Amino acid sequence: MFKKLQDIENNFVKNSNLTIDITMVFLILLLLLSLALASKSERDRYQSKTRLNNLMLLTLVLLVTNSIFYLLLNVYQESENEQYLQEYNANIKKDYQIIESKFKTIAEVMFDTTINNKDVTALMKKAYTAQKERAREELLKLLEEKYADIKKYGVRQLHFHLKNSESFLRVHQADKYGDDLTNLRATVKWVNENYKSISGFEEGLLYNGFRYVFPLFYERAKGKKEHVGSVEISFDTYTFLYDFSRSHSMQVDFLVSADIVKAKKFQQNHSNYIPSAFDSFYYEQDASKVALHNFHAIKGQEISDKKRDVLKRKIFRGDIFTLMCEKGRAFFTFIPIIHPVSNKVVALVLLQRENTVLEKRKDFFNLGFVVGSLLILLVSIFVFRERTHKQKFRELSLKTRHIIDSQDAMVIITDGINIYDENQKFLEFFGYSSLKEFKEDYKCVCERFIKDANYFHLDKLPKNTLWVHFLEHKTDKERRVLIADKNGVEHSFSIALTAFENSHFIVTFADISETMQEHFVLENKALHDKLTGIYNREFFDNTINHIIQQNHHVARRLGLVMFDIDYFKKINDYHGHTIGDTVLVALATRVRDSIREEDFLIRWGGEEFIVLVSVTSVTELEAIAEHLRSMIEHHSFKYVKEVTCSFGVTLYREDEAIIQTIQRADQAMYLSKKNGRNCVSKL
Repeated sequence: MFKKLQDIENNFVKNSNLTIDITMVFLILLLLLSLALASKSERDRYQSKTRLNNLMLLTLVLLVTNSIFYLLLNVYQESENEQYLQEYNANIKKDYQIIESKFKTIAEVMFDTTINNKDVTALMKKAYTAQKERAREELLKLLEEKYADIKKYGVRQLHFHLKNSESFLRVHQADKYGDDLTNLRATVKWVNENYKSISGFEEGLLYNGFRYVFPLFYERAKGKKEHVGSVEISFDTYTFLYDFSRSHSMQVDFLVSADIVKAKKFQQNHSNYIPSAFDSFYYEQDASKVALHNFHAIKGQEISDKKRDVLKRKIFRGDIFTLMCEKGRAFFTFIPIIHPVSNKVVALVLLQRENTVLEKRKDFFNLGFVVGSLLILLVSIFVFRERTHKQKFRELSLKTRHIIDSQDAMVIITDGINIYDENQKFLEFFGYSSLKEFKEDYKCVCERFIKDANYFHLDKLPKNTLWVHFLEHKTDKERRVLIADKNGVEHSFSIALTAFENSHFIVTFADISETMQEHFVLENKALHDKLTGIYNREFFDNTINHIIQQNHHVARRLGLVMFDIDYFKKINDYHGHTIGDTVLVALATRVRDSIREEDFLIRWGGEEFIVLVSVTSVTELEAIAEHLRSMIEHHSFKYVKEVTCSFGVTLYREDEAIIQTIQRADQAMYLSKKNGRNCVSKL
């Protein structure tokens, strides 16, 4: 028989009532015995009357004391049970959200570092052409090895979908594709219609799982993106629950809504489920492997129809609640899982932990009534209950601490101003022995964010906005921060935020330093010319707006110097392209060494170059160009006796498109060509 903790109808009060009833029967028998003794003889009547009065007074005191004790105990027990249940369920909710946050962070980092790149999105775009099959094969080849690597993090499925929700590639089962997921997978349809990521539990054609679905966009040009489909990274139920079971040292089981199991589209999966005590849910056999062998399964006959209806209503409201099993001395906690699209309860996580509180209470009461002292019992039960509950609350706090400390990432609980809780990883990273010691130096962890253009820092925060609220609605790329550890070594972190009660957030800092280092190396290669090692047009496109703003802030003008090598074609034709490349490298090196550190040398294409300089006037710009022209003319190049260049210079005009500035410099350079080459012209 199961009893709800939220109802005062529990074993403690039940046992107390039974003991009180026995005591009252005993007192009534004692009273009858006293009356019988009082009628024995005239000689004993006075003595018997006195004894009777004493017994009646004792009986009255016992009855009044018992009644007062019962009423006080009833009120106190109801309050304590409600508080205990709220604390217990709140801790379970927080721990569950931490696990959710961990897997969400893993999925987002995998998406950012492995999937969301031009190679993948280009192949997804290719899927809409006549080369669809080839695109699938190339995508599989590209990701097959990476998928094998990410499986060690518990990833079960890596699934790509076209924008019409057609299955394009299951990396985990490459031979199955082409099926329409529109009516099978609501999350996939939602992402392809709304172009936003979504996560949560969802039934699948092959497997159930906790799924993280992201939209994919192909970038045709800067700022112009084309939606080309979506991708799903999912963890199977077993992996998700095993992590929760291991960290809590409790048994876990998983149930799926009967509406899903009985749906026609999932008829082929019926063999994966077995009936449970609830008509509305089935056990998933694969997920049940996570439950330990002594999991006390709830039997249907143990739940009355009335309580079954109450359970259904609570489950489908989405509330976390707890039942107590008196026979098994166990707590059963129900965590409803809500579908991210339909917002309906589609599954249920069932937790079991051992609880001996009922047996201890019963033994204590029996002992108290045996010794016959209701007053001692009253004092003792309060002391016992206080000690028991403090211990239980400590245990819950320790389990919460264990969950947080077991994370590989730094975890804090904050409202964006103050830090209320942290894990050991956080203290070790910053080199503090306690949160109190950390807060003597810093009020908020955001004070440790390093100012870097590639990361979020407080200078990017709008006025009167908390950093947690600002980052909550940002993309994964925008939620990266740079923090120095206790030794001054800088680390890159990806921030995951989970809203908690009372405007608090569980904030997880996942260290992505190695991934970011690789990213910066690749980005640096992409921004430099492979032959000469100087900047290329990609760098120009990415930074020109920033360079213009910098010059505006310091009240200077941006000057653009364009030049190319005179008769470079003859050099290639006469000496060969290898010598021509040598000349390009030598020229780039000489010019780079001759300009200021804050200037930018860019290979514009072929033998054309651009120098971006900060100047006060066009006269200063002409002088810089003339210096470069003369330096090149008088430099002795290997293999080629003489190399000269024609220069065109111009100033950027406020609010004009940069392409206009470039065209003007190009016209000035060709004016130099027309004027005999090896000279400087301005426009």
